[in-house]
Amino acid sequence: MRLKHLFAHPLYQYQLISFLILYLLSVSATAQDSYVFNMQDADIRTMISTVSEVTGNNFIIDPNVKGKVTIISNKSMSASEVYQTFLSLLDVHGYSVVPTVEPNTFKIIKGISAKSKAVPNDLNSNFKGDQLVTRVIKIQHTQAMQLVQVLRPLVPQHAYLAGYADSNMIVISDSANNIDRLVELVERLDTPGDGNIEMVQLKNASAKELAETLSSLNRTKKTLSQVVVADIRSNSLLIGGDATTRMNLKALIIKLDTEVNTLRNANVIYLSYAKAADIAAILNDLVKLGDKQKAGITSEIIISPDENSNSLVVKSSYAKFTEIKDVVAKLDIPRAQVHIEAILAEVSYTLEKELGVRWETSVSGSGVVGEANTGLRLKDIFSLSYLNSAGDIKAVLSILQSDTDTNILSTPSLLTLDNQEASIVVGENVPFLTGSQQSQDGLANPFQTIERKDVGLTLKVTPRLNKGSTIIMDIYQEVSNVIPKVENIAAVDLLTKKRAIETSVMVEDRGMVVLGGLIQDDLTNNLNKVPILGDIPIIGELFKSSKVETRKANLMVFIRPTILSNPVLANEMAMQKYQFLRSKQQEQQQQGIRLLKSEDIPVLQEFYQPEGSTVVLPSPFGTN
Repeated sequence: MRLKHLFAHPLYQYQLISFLILYLLSVSATAQDSYVFNMQDADIRTMISTVSEVTGNNFIIDPNVKGKVTIISNKSMSASEVYQTFLSLLDVHGYSVVPTVEPNTFKIIKGISAKSKAVPNDLNSNFKGDQLVTRVIKIQHTQAMQLVQVLRPLVPQHAYLAGYADSNMIVISDSANNIDRLVELVERLDTPGDGNIEMVQLKNASAKELAETLSSLNRTKKTLSQVVVADIRSNSLLIGGDATTRMNLKALIIKLDTEVNTLRNANVIYLSYAKAADIAAILNDLVKLGDKQKAGITSEIIISPDENSNSLVVKSSYAKFTEIKDVVAKLDIPRAQVHIEAILAEVSYTLEKELGVRWETSVSGSGVVGEANTGLRLKDIFSLSYLNSAGDIKAVLSILQSDTDTNILSTPSLLTLDNQEASIVVGENVPFLTGSQQSQDGLANPFQTIERKDVGLTLKVTPRLNKGSTIIMDIYQEVSNVIPKVENIAAVDLLTKKRAIETSVMVEDRGMVVLGGLIQDDLTNNLNKVPILGDIPIIGELFKSSKVETRKANLMVFIRPTILSNPVLANEMAMQKYQFLRSKQQEQQQQGIRLLKSEDIPVLQEFYQPEGSTVVLPSPFGTN
């Protein structure tokens, strides 16, 4: 009697049924690793426990998971097939399996709550069966929002279905089987239309801006299927879609591509760095070239520079003005500056020796040997002379040696823009005789023509910045000076000595390069003698004189460029030069100058720039 009441208790009946199911499954699994499920009105938790034993997975059961399940099978199943059957069973009863971060551990919850949990992403279609997954479907031809309206009735209430208009995609969170069915349906619906593309030529509007406007309209009206692409080169629009869509688009484009007020076609572009005249010349050349390519059709584009405000006045359609504005923005850019320092070093040495006897006469035009110089020269001090009683013949014994050392160092420097020629001239403007005339038309009217030329140091440089820090420079450098007239050399005017270099070099930023040099070693031997008498041995030394001159000169030219890419570097370079000159003046003031008070010696003032001081320019230059 007690045993009968014991088996009648529901708890013991549940435990007994579970034991029998596990026993039968274990016997079947031991034979072939396969399982046969036949359960009638079994508790769902018992079913979950059985599947956990078969698959080795751990399940966390929501307290709301309750009910009876029935499964009938007439063939054996593997462990994976058992798990897929289990997922289908749960889906029938409105429950879903969601994985956790722990391996082989899953949560069993109500399907309506599963879509907000960590559902696995099935981006590559790896999941099968009734496993709850999330997949993204890319739509190629049709609007995603249109397909969402078609697919909405085909998904269960607990599934998630939404469209993303910007990327034209659909996001679905449902069982893998149902998603595969929906994907097959989408592939049949997502087919291209008639495939026609039409080009609409614009006359007034900008293709780029109008395409952006129509694309924004397309995103706003998500049911509108259209494709709009701008061709900036031809200022036209490429439109795609079905025939009705293209017809509506063309009608809308015609309304938007209307001519604006003529006065509004005149626009002003203010330049920040380039010259208005230079930019206007470039743009007008482009306009003329475009007119030639259009078989003589005159363009309605007018570009005029205003040098006072450094701006361009452009009269054209809005589309053409947009193109011109883009070109000007690329041309009107700040150019880097280049500070160029040159070093010209010249070291020369001259040694002159003279020994001999010269015969002169004080009688002019006698033709004896030569005419005596009545002036007193330096070499006369070191000469011995004998004059006969008549005073018309003089013998001069000359013994002279002179040494001359020259050390010249010039360091010119100049600042210029990239690809802009700069020059510096330091010297004198010397007059040169180019012609003379004593009479004109039988009348005494003497005159001379004179041309003035710069004599001194000349440096011309055109730097061009390349990619990186490499600089290519076209250089012309000249050093010239007036030299005294040389004895026994006839010259109608001044004599100049000139050394010039013209070349193109490539050098790195702050690097130094030697342009060229001159190493000169001259030896001159002059012998003056009386014919026949000067050839007599021993006695002939009284009738001749010798002069030997040795000259050595070394000339080198060095160039060092520095790129000043921003105003800060340019200001630092200017401050260095300013402080250098000021320190030299202060040093001279400290040493003092004879007959002059120290406070009367000029000295540059100390440079002072208030912090945060800026120059405020008037409109439109003060606007960004």
